[in-house]
Amino acid sequence: MLTIRCTKKLLEKLKLNPCDITERNPLFSWHTNLITLHCKKAVILLNDCTRYPILLYGLKVVNFKQLDKLIADAIKIVFFAQDISPDIVEKYMAQSNQIAFTKTSDRSVIAAMNQAAEILTCYDVDKFDQQNFIQTNLSLKMSTLITKIDGDYKMPKEVLLDAMTQFANGKMPKQ
Repeated sequence: MLTIRCTKKLLEKLKLNPCDITERNPLFSWHTNLITLHCKKAVILLNDCTRYPILLYGLKVVNFKQLDKLIADAIKIVFFAQDISPDIVEKYMAQSNQIAFTKTSDRSVIAAMNQAAEILTCYDVDKFDQQNFIQTNLSLKMSTLITKIDGDYKMPKEVLLDAMTQFANGKMPKQ
């Protein structure tokens, strides 16, 4: 199951009551926030285990009604673009066939997500793909910015690639 941990603002936009989930696998858990970038609605996702960012930009009301599908598609597309083996991506997505929306739960992930959102405000509008909601290139670029993960400064891209290798080998990455 994929757990999408939403800020209060995003839950209100989705008009959802959060699920009550106590169990969590950080590799399959993403914190999300609704932000505005260049006068357009955007959703930033940050993986709990790796701090890997994915950005959805230019969302309209109808997109929020299908946010679960859009998130699953975004993860798959960005992981493929990150050169993760298609077999590993498909295995990850097979374990993510259900999506549950719940409240945010980890202050350190929220802080990293807010930092990523702040950095995104510095990008010119021409850096955003106006034709696609899934901002693959910006997500890949953001994944190379050093961030604090488990007390050390690391590159989310490298942490994700290591975590996905462990996952492919039947191990769950350490959190």
